[in-house]
Amino acid sequence: MINRIFLFGLLCFSPLYMKASDPGSGGLKSVTIYYAPATNLVNHVVSGQVFVKHVWSIIDTADVANHPLFFPHNEYPLIRDELRYTGYSKKNLEEHKKVSNYHLWNIILYHFLLNEIEVSLPFDPNWFETQDRGFLLYPLNPEIYGTGTNKSYFTDSVYRSYIHKMEVIGYKDYSSYRVPIQSIQFPGEDSIDVNGNLVYYSRPTYFYEDKDIIAYKIKESWLLDKKTKVKSKKIDAIAPVVNQRNSYHEIVGQKELFWVNFSSLNEKLKEYFIISEKENDKNIISYSEYFEQRKFVATRYAEDSIQVKLKE
Repeated sequence: MINRIFLFGLLCFSPLYMKASDPGSGGLKSVTIYYAPATNLVNHVVSGQVFVKHVWSIIDTADVANHPLFFPHNEYPLIRDELRYTGYSKKNLEEHKKVSNYHLWNIILYHFLLNEIEVSLPFDPNWFETQDRGFLLYPLNPEIYGTGTNKSYFTDSVYRSYIHKMEVIGYKDYSSYRVPIQSIQFPGEDSIDVNGNLVYYSRPTYFYEDKDIIAYKIKESWLLDKKTKVKSKKIDAIAPVVNQRNSYHEIVGQKELFWVNFSSLNEKLKEYFIISEKENDKNIISYSEYFEQRKFVATRYAEDSIQVKLKE
């Protein structure tokens, strides 16, 4: 009886805590969820608990079931280097899209450039070692890094410069020799600024092509009952992955380009279709259905501790 009274008092006057993975350190910290009336918590305890676990997996090209996400490759990328000279315009993007094969990278890139999906940097821009891991903690949009709302990669040069700087859709070649800009006033001589320093052409951005995407990482929320049976799986975020190279263009690892809020992406995936083949049975399904029916094959590589989820 005393234990029950103590438990009721604890539920009445104490906030509910859960253990959550710290995306930066990988350790655990206490996080206050909210204060709740004791009756709700008691009902929750009596009616049974539901638990949630975050799971990270990787989807690569090894299994043929994943090929619709990667193939067929295009001869030319959706966004091309010549845009530096012809101008960054949506018109060029639309023209390239008409003659491009659809796969997940082109779909993500197209809607990202138009600012139609929610995207997060893969790390804290102020502390690169702190990884986002799909928690969508560091939003990347023109409202934060550009000149305002209703803008996009094509209409906001400040935002576009930031995207190039963070190398989320391409990379700069730092191994090549920098070329000084020739002076117009003094032909044959290099240009200098007001401080007497040489003025160079900016280093070009080489945009990632579909063949550069080697995998996709997904972060999911798995709901489990007390018997650890998985009740449902929900994709929270997805990230394209490329090989990371040093200044000599040697592969030194892999890197996530950015994390996409899967809910916002899924609305766009309903507009694109593929042929699903199973033995002799062929069906046309949307990319949204492809993920919903879990036709992909993924390898789990990380998971966090169990967290309590209140039933609604």
